[in-house]
Amino acid sequence: MRKIKFRGRDVDTGRMVYGCFIVGRSGQPCIATNYTAAYEVQPDSVAQLVGFDVNGHEVYEGDTVVIESKYGRAKFTAHLRGLATNAGGVSLTKNQMKMARWVDERDS
Repeated sequence: MRKIKFRGRDVDTGRMVYGCFIVGRSGQPCIATNYTAAYEVQPDSVAQLVGFDVNGHEVYEGDTVVIESKYGRAKFTAHLRGLATNAGGVSLTKNQMKMARWVDERDS
């Protein structure tokens, strides 16, 4: 069974928080990290976990993953259902996604 998990950027601290997605009393998106703590997050920062890269790193919607081979390096953007596409519209299959390596480009 697939793990359902979200992340979002806390509006107060700017840090990424991870957990369950909920809508707060004010209607703002929140991430609940446990049963007693929930953080209001920036709406455009919310992303769902889509899978894991070759090193076991969590990959979320919008993250960049890289496939490297003897022919070169190709960047892809992760999407829900464990798929990724590049600028040319080429998609990775779920098996190819497992061979990808996550690249930290969220804050660049």
